[in-house]
Amino acid sequence: MPVIRLDPDADMYYRNDDFTDPWQTSETVLMLHGNAENGAVWFGWVPHLARRFRVIRPDMRGFGQSTPMPDRAEAAANVPGWVAEFEKPGGVASWAERTMRSRLGSDFPDDGVTWWTGLMGRTAASTQLGFMQNIPMSDISADMPKITCPTLVMTTEGSALGSVEATRKWQQTIARSRLLVLPGDSYHVA
Repeated sequence: MPVIRLDPDADMYYRNDDFTDPWQTSETVLMLHGNAENGAVWFGWVPHLARRFRVIRPDMRGFGQSTPMPDRAEAAANVPGWVAEFEKPGGVASWAERTMRSRLGSDFPDDGVTWWTGLMGRTAASTQLGFMQNIPMSDISADMPKITCPTLVMTTEGSALGSVEATRKWQQTIARSRLLVLPGDSYHVA
């Protein structure tokens, strides 16, 4: 199992999809998943990319096969609504089911919604609480101009997370970036 030991109590699992010619030097594409997911969510992109690029798909800390985040008592104090939802039986799975249709869009097949709900529902409540406590309050706008690698930013025409214009505004702060706008009303492009 491909694992990176981050510290004595934390392993990060990753997938390395590389179908490039072994005698060629190829660039690497790093694909980072979203909230309550894991690197498997990029399955549909791998066949299109892995023949030309080495594709690395980690399970971010606490997600998928990576070590869960430890329980965070401070999360309970700061986000009581999420704590109540995530810590009840079936909590993360229930939250995933409740939010999945808007996440995947109105045209996504029901079987796909079931699959995504199951995948996200397996996230440890402690990891989800740590994520939800920190991510909504994070402001990375000052760091975006520091990104120097080629970057593809993707959104959909009707994303509930922000308009194409708003996405383009922050995308343009990344020097070597390109914006790809896909059809649909999903805010999840994996």
